[in-house]
Amino acid sequence: MGTIMRLFRFCPFLILLVLLTHCDKPAAKRQWRLFDAPHAAAWKSAGVVGEGKSALVDGELTLSTGEPMTCMRMEAFQAPAFPTQRYRIEFETMRTEGADFFGSLTFPVRGRDHLTLILGGWGGSLVGLSSIDGEDASNNSTRGNLDFVNGRWYRVKIELRDEEVQVWIDGRLYVNTNLRGREASLRPGDIESCRPLGFATYLSACRVRGLVVED
Repeated sequence: MGTIMRLFRFCPFLILLVLLTHCDKPAAKRQWRLFDAPHAAAWKSAGVVGEGKSALVDGELTLSTGEPMTCMRMEAFQAPAFPTQRYRIEFETMRTEGADFFGSLTFPVRGRDHLTLILGGWGGSLVGLSSIDGEDASNNSTRGNLDFVNGRWYRVKIELRDEEVQVWIDGRLYVNTNLRGREASLRPGDIESCRPLGFATYLSACRVRGLVVED
């Protein structure tokens, strides 16, 4: 013991080395690129009435204009294979024609519920989450506005941490809400076919690329 103490006295860096090698390492983050193989094969049309054509080709999802909606979903996005309550989603989307919501993502929250991020609803500019306490994005506290331009790509990031939900578009924070004690649900209708993870467009066509999920 005396020899070890003398060694530490003259080599203090050994103490630091011992501490570093015995500290618990943080768990490595997991990442899924959901438009790439093997996950790309899991994306299917949601089968809503009046839907337009949809396809996922070479890492890019395209949804053509439906009457009124077109939806595509990844039914395999379920726990425990994928995170459903503490994770981040990033993607880019572009409305190619139309003037209503596009590239709007339905995703799981709190491991059991779902919400839809609306992009460009109610005439083309509404941003928000549907539904909270039974109120859709146009009527709840997450409502915001952005004048989306057809033919332009927008970067979207959704951050979920337990009850907290935040949404950025092109680096600007548009949604920052807490779901504690509140009901999170989907607006009744075709959007329910997007569960557990899916994109929808309404009277519009769009493209989506670069979908990444990280826990």
